Amino acid sequence: TGGSGGGGVADGEGTTDRSKKRDMNDKLRKIKLGLQAFCRENQARPEDERLAVTSSLIQLKAREIKNELMERHQKEPGVLTDEEAAALKAFKGSKSWACLIGNQLGFLSAAAGSIQWTEAAKNNTALYLDRNARAPRRPKKQRMEFTAQEKLAILRELEDTNARAKSDGVPLLTVEQICVKYQTSKSSLHRWKQQYKRGRLQELAEAGSGYSHSKRVFNDKLHVIKRALNEFYAENEGKPPGERSIVNYATLQARAIVAKEELLERHHAARWRERRRGGHGEEVGRASLEDGAGAGA
Repeated sequence: TGGSGGGGVADGEGTTDRSKKRDMNDKLRKIKLGLQAFCRENQARPEDERLAVTSSLIQLKAREIKNELMERHQKEPGVLTDEEAAALKAFKGSKSWACLIGNQLGFLSAAAGSIQWTEAAKNNTALYLDRNARAPRRPKKQRMEFTAQEKLAILRELEDTNARAKSDGVPLLTVEQICVKYQTSKSSLHRWKQQYKRGRLQELAEAGSGYSHSKRVFNDKLHVIKRALNEFYAENEGKPPGERSIVNYATLQARAIVAKEELLERHHAARWRERRRGGHGEEVGRASLEDGAGAGA
């Protein structure tokens, strides 16, 4: 199956590539030796403690060996040659490399005469990889949650403090300082200010319900429907057991549709009345939706 004439250059390039790969592999011989030692030690373990040698396990062990060698080299210069150190630094331990080395070692199922691993060994490998292969998760950034009442208090603190600072001729409290104090962001504080200007924050604070604790309450365009459902649920729970409705998906769906129809009817009626009077129909219509949020329940 040889090639025809004209392939001399390609063959020469292929030979060069193979030589480079062999050279690279020679520089990684300490990783190979470490893997061989690990495989021998693994085989010497009791059967129920052995690990099934897979390409993923080879990848993990190769990286562990690399890290150990680099650490030793930093502490004891001369453990590695400059070429070996450069090769290890560039070494990634790809899946294809792990499969190739695993086959050469004779421990992967793709290799002729390779070992057939027991289920216990495979389970041991899965547990080992689960404990060691995954990078540690970064701690999730903690965010402070504030109720509407707390947001109002923070805004008023900023306003009152700066009013006193102006009269006393002292530096004002900056937005950054108040954000650091309460572990929040400038964007959140700006959003609260906009909600305060529209009166929405005050309304939620006065309501004093769990609804005012919702993080996304201001961006929820269906909050009036949800409020109606909350009120229906609370009213239903207050009834004697024999008079309560069964609350399930179908019940809530039906109540939501009823609430929607009644709210829209109120909204359109308010807009129609306002147009007849020549007023601001949009504002009145919005108010009718807010005022009638619980009417459908």
